[in-house]
Amino acid sequence: GGRECVLCAVGSYAGYVGAVECSLCPNISTTTFGTGTNSSSGCVCELGHEGNGGADPSGCLPCAEGFFKDKAQIGNCTACPRLTTSPIGSDALNDCTCVSNALLVEGECACEEGWN
Repeated sequence: GGRECVLCAVGSYAGYVGAVECSLCPNISTTTFGTGTNSSSGCVCELGHEGNGGADPSGCLPCAEGFFKDKAQIGNCTACPRLTTSPIGSDALNDCTCVSNALLVEGECACEEGWN
């Protein structure tokens, strides 16, 4: 029987013509934008991780406390809004919650009485 060509799955790539199998992106925290990626430079940081992705196996690290990243891409995590924080590796703005001694007032965090 004949062999068929199949797109590499998300999180893998085939970097040359005639590749027999797809290679996994080098770090558990890297992925690809979709199927059919043809280079390790197409490996990007997953949600909740920042760094340069690509062939660097240590290229993606979890977002620090107080930061989040809601897109799979190369680049930095985004800081949570004023008076909010989030757990390490957060992947959504909704992960940012009011810091201690702050209350949610009309959609924003504000310091409790006696705090500033």
